[in-house]
Amino acid sequence: GGAPGNLQSRTMGNNIAMGKMDYIINNSNTLSSFFNYMRSSGERAIQTPIVLGNVGRNGTDDVRIDSYNARLTSTLGPRKVNELRFQWSRDFECEIADAPPPETYANGSGNFSFGRATFLQRYALPDEKRLQFVDNFSYIAGKHAIKFGGEVNRVHDFINNPTQFGGTYTYPSTLALGLDLVNPGAKNYTNFVEDFGLAEYAYNTIDFALFVQDQ
Repeated sequence: GGAPGNLQSRTMGNNIAMGKMDYIINNSNTLSSFFNYMRSSGERAIQTPIVLGNVGRNGTDDVRIDSYNARLTSTLGPRKVNELRFQWSRDFECEIADAPPPETYANGSGNFSFGRATFLQRYALPDEKRLQFVDNFSYIAGKHAIKFGGEVNRVHDFINNPTQFGGTYTYPSTLALGLDLVNPGAKNYTNFVEDFGLAEYAYNTIDFALFVQDQ
């Protein structure tokens, strides 16, 4: 498939769905909830140009998003309304190469290379999960519309991106590359770089917010 003049298959698909439900608990409370679902996957969809001079810099691009939201609206009197909102969501994105390492530049740092790109694999970039709570209280007092509330937003991120773990060879010319293919011990490349160490990590963030508004 990757030989000169040949074609490689390329696909892109999206599946999107949303479900919504409203429930009147009583005369004072209404619960609304909805769920968003999205799946996007493409074969050799990381790079979109029709012609690529860098063979191996493509692969599967995958995005998966789930989001659940709920809102409780409470009428506490003729001038008082409270709104409580909740969200749980996940954003998972990955890119998997369709070629093995290393990446090899055959004419310096020019536009012809083959082998797995240095920015891949992206096993999780990111895998993010979110919990969010928001509460708003509204009160009408004469000519004033007073609103105040707060928010708590917790995010957990997991990253797994072993960039350049497969190594990169740089050759000054295709002739130098050809000589190494005949005699690997000749080492006619001008540069070799390979990363190693920690490829994955996780962290949490928690944000708080308060507001007061008068109209």
